Amino acid sequence: MGVTSDVPADRPAGMFLLGNIPVDLSVRVSRLPRAGDDVRGERALALPGGGFTVLDAAWRAGLPGRFAGSHGTGPFGDLVRVALAGIGCEVVLPPLPHQDSGWVVALVDGSGERTIVSSPDAVVPYRADVLASLHWPSSDLVYLSGYSLGLGGASLPLATWVGALPSDRRVFCDLGPWGAAAADSILDPVLRRVDWVSCNVREANRVTGVDDPAAACRVLQRRTESSVVLVRDGAAGCWLATTGGEPELVPTRPAPDVVDTNGAGDTHSGAFLAAVAAGSPVRMAVAVANTAATDAVGRSGGAPWRHQTQHGSREEA
Repeated sequence: MGVTSDVPADRPAGMFLLGNIPVDLSVRVSRLPRAGDDVRGERALALPGGGFTVLDAAWRAGLPGRFAGSHGTGPFGDLVRVALAGIGCEVVLPPLPHQDSGWVVALVDGSGERTIVSSPDAVVPYRADVLASLHWPSSDLVYLSGYSLGLGGASLPLATWVGALPSDRRVFCDLGPWGAAAADSILDPVLRRVDWVSCNVREANRVTGVDDPAAACRVLQRRTESSVVLVRDGAAGCWLATTGGEPELVPTRPAPDVVDTNGAGDTHSGAFLAAVAAGSPVRMAVAVANTAATDAVGRSGGAPWRHQTQHGSREEA
């Protein structure tokens, strides 16, 4: 059963992130290539993405993190660990001994939309023995990436483990495209346990079969047994459904120019959890998260940390 109040009685001390941090190979292109094309990019980045963007957004808003996901032995794994050290994030698990961190190619077109291709090892499944070894303060908020739920039967240990977490652990799940497409046998124990669940409109449609975002909020909240539901609706803002009330669209200010949508959802999640941790009511936390995501899509390269290293561009953050 999800929480029914905005703020936990005991304020969380940090974020405990379950998921992966692939390295984003992000390239801005004038158009997406057709089969057989050779398109030259206008700007390229090679920096940690995924879970790091969540941790970074939360850290910038005052919520420190612990990373409890896989990271490899090799240049990409080194890049991930250096970035985590830069935000004071504890790395819980040891590096994978014979495997580097995975990667994601993100092609960002002229509209700011990103098209993603992931390496086969961009998301590493959790083993039952690894999950059993995890320990963290009960005051930490648990962040669960839906990408880790989209691996078929390999996601079952994680889903079972999340479903059995004690009630004093506060759990947030961002479904993402992979989690929204996961089988009911994977999703059901997670959705019944989470306190907050977040997705975008397309993912909400995928997981509920309902096109209207407000109606999808209702369906998803029933399925979660009254958790707080967030459905991100791009430039319109974010739909919010809480126990006992009708879904509400929390608007956001318009972005002056949408440059890069890569990482906007992760930024939204991190900023939301940091605001909740600071004691904000849930509607205010959504508004804060909307602003953070709007700021992110207005930058070339998305989130602020991406400006630390760029190739082919000298734009300022």
